[in-house]
Amino acid sequence: MPEGEGRGRIGVAVSYTNPNKVYALLDHRNKPTDSSTKIEPGAAEVYQSLDGGVSWKKTHTDELMIFAALGWYFADIYVDPKSDDEIYALGIRLAHSVDGGKTFGLVSGDVYHMFPSPADPLHLDHCELWINPTNSSHIVLGNDGGLYVSYDKGNSWMHYNNIPTGEFYDITLDQKDPYTIYGGTQDDATVYGKAKEWNPEFYDEWKYLWIDPWSGGDGCITVIDPVDTNTLFYSSQEGGVRRMDIQTKESTFIRPRIDSLKDKLRYHFISPYFLSPHDHSTLYLGGNYVLKGSNHGDTWNVISHDLLVGKSKKKNSMAIGALAESELKKGLLFAGTDKGLFWVSENDGKTWQDRSSGLPDMYIRTIVPSRFNASRVYVAMSGINYDDFGTYLYSSDDNGKSWKKLPATSHQKWLM
Repeated sequence: MPEGEGRGRIGVAVSYTNPNKVYALLDHRNKPTDSSTKIEPGAAEVYQSLDGGVSWKKTHTDELMIFAALGWYFADIYVDPKSDDEIYALGIRLAHSVDGGKTFGLVSGDVYHMFPSPADPLHLDHCELWINPTNSSHIVLGNDGGLYVSYDKGNSWMHYNNIPTGEFYDITLDQKDPYTIYGGTQDDATVYGKAKEWNPEFYDEWKYLWIDPWSGGDGCITVIDPVDTNTLFYSSQEGGVRRMDIQTKESTFIRPRIDSLKDKLRYHFISPYFLSPHDHSTLYLGGNYVLKGSNHGDTWNVISHDLLVGKSKKKNSMAIGALAESELKKGLLFAGTDKGLFWVSENDGKTWQDRSSGLPDMYIRTIVPSRFNASRVYVAMSGINYDDFGTYLYSSDDNGKSWKKLPATSHQKWLM
């Protein structure tokens, strides 16, 4: 079994008939890139033990390309209850072997839906599998697209999309009557629909604003132009912002291309951006720099230095996690990073001040400038990236020069 820092998450499956026969699916990151082909090797590897884990042997010689950069998210492996030479390895794709892992094929199959859906192929990113112990042709698969059931080992699937499941990153409302809800979801693109209760006896009228060729893609933040209501913006991961004409459904990719920062721009998975409340054609986007877009994102300029390093080394960060502009004062900008750096610009990005003193070294998730006092700002922070499940809410009455932590009782009152 490989050792070292490159050895990641490991899934384990034990034979139903021989307790000494064990399989392990390993996320292995220590392998060098092939110098002749420049191809990065697959990180997913399957090992077998016939002595209860005392010794291990890799089962395959060909690369098992089911992890890419996301091995930590998967690494589950399952054994057929009736044949311990038949295994399933779960990753971005679903791999299946009938010879103890010597060779693998990728499972796809024809997909049918309980309710009509444009999500055509089997969704990616597989996390759970169940094999019927009395009929191993009957398998149930859980992935980022929901619940899929097959009675022929994956040659065909029924997608149970009548189950109201999903994880929303962000919610946006338009100003129509009745209003429409837009939601960016985890690997199920951006969806939208009217604000009315769903009756599960009937087809769900919500639709995809967009969807990728693999029936998913991460939908992040939706922004609607308050003046030109036919124009909206939606984003996928790492700053992938697009502008769409709602009537024609045509979209334009507007993520900034800054020649002076080639290969230097970095974004968080969910990158903050917004339309200026003072000019509906101006966009702001946060990466490791703050970028300002004119003409609905047709042109972009850099309006900050690299904001990942401030006064405290403990707050050195990866990218900006929150970005906002005061509704009361044009050009009063706020940016927060994943390690608690809080930056303020009072002149639309010409200069920035680090006003992080008094804030913990946590992920700044949300910045809300007051709508009543131009000097007041609120910050919501999360420590979940650092195994801290506490709640952190702060306010400042001098735009970050000093901070006051809001007590838990205040949080409860806000929720009432």
